[in-house]
Amino acid sequence: MARRALWRSVPSELLIPVAMAAALDVASVMLPFEHVGAALSLPTALARDILVMCGLLELRRRTSGSTSRVLRVGALLLGANAAISLAMPFVAAVLEQHTMIDRVTMSAFVSAVLVVAFTIAMIAAARAGRSWLAPVAIAASLVWRMAGPIWELLLSQVFDEAALRPYLVITALLAQLALLALYRRLGAAAAAPVSDVGRAERGARRAAWSLRVRGGLTLGYLLAFALLPLAPGAEYRRTLLVAVALLFGAGLLVAVVWQMSGLLAMAGARVAGLTSGELHVAAFGALWEGLLAAGARGAGVGNRGPVPMIIAVLVATVCVLVAANALRTLAASRGDVPLGELITTRVSWTVILLLASAAARWMTTRPGPMLMLALGYPVLQAAAMFVLASVYARVARNMRVVATVDVF
Repeated sequence: MARRALWRSVPSELLIPVAMAAALDVASVMLPFEHVGAALSLPTALARDILVMCGLLELRRRTSGSTSRVLRVGALLLGANAAISLAMPFVAAVLEQHTMIDRVTMSAFVSAVLVVAFTIAMIAAARAGRSWLAPVAIAASLVWRMAGPIWELLLSQVFDEAALRPYLVITALLAQLALLALYRRLGAAAAAPVSDVGRAERGARRAAWSLRVRGGLTLGYLLAFALLPLAPGAEYRRTLLVAVALLFGAGLLVAVVWQMSGLLAMAGARVAGLTSGELHVAAFGALWEGLLAAGARGAGVGNRGPVPMIIAVLVATVCVLVAANALRTLAASRGDVPLGELITTRVSWTVILLLASAAARWMTTRPGPMLMLALGYPVLQAAAMFVLASVYARVARNMRVVATVDVF
């Protein structure tokens, strides 16, 4: 019981992204790093940092004084680190190889400084300056961000290259465990959240519109990619391809962040019957899958093969089911049987479409006429997003009824 209480005291806004990123990091160790693990590692770290940043901003609303100010500083530091990591794949698409190596080295050192400063901010916010946690958290964060140089200088002569990826994951896990201990103290200092049905309604509408935008962008990218061969000149087509990929990748990224913010707003509203933890899981899954898809559009992640995107679709499917359970629980708690049935039916269709899109993506590995089925991948993805958008739109409409019932 004590152990459960320990983890329950960590705010779900911070616990869930760290736990899900740890699970994906451990899973990526079991996959070939060159073709799959490398494609999954960057979206995992980015999704964790962005969700933790949003969680800190949420906690800042429920704290006051110096703690609130330090949490804002910590969120800004983590946001700056995430922005650097987010820019690297898109920068790689337009820079020469030797220039890119210099940029990666420089960004690694800047990231290390930002993360250590972030850890110090968390120590200050948690008032753990005199605790044993302070030196442990700082040392773990420093080793985590400098794991590559430490490996090259001290460990590469002892261990083979196959041990590098597990070493990177272990250092990340240790650093996150130390940070979770600090987050636990932050949860104790935050005031209890207040229910806000209007915020939940706005979040549901935001999620619905972002899913529609994602579906439209997916179909637009397919159309643009189909029309590219008509452009005159091979060099012009290559430049146009990079421009289109960057444009749609950036647009998809904006839509994904919009969707994530809508889910987080629903979770932060703390409406009775709407489980916030499950919505945080859905927000992480949407952001992680979207980051991977945006990278595939804008920075050539797709050249690693279809496996990363198949994994992303499967993870996104699980997260859709988790979110659907939260929405069904809300409908059941309010006695809204039609809404519960609608959620079940449309989410079932969404899952079928997502699994079919994963199968279509897998067809790109098969020779022969079956390859033509792979063209259905973006169409099925867009259809799944439109169907799921209708679920959130319906939930948003019912939120007004919820607010009226709560008043009486």
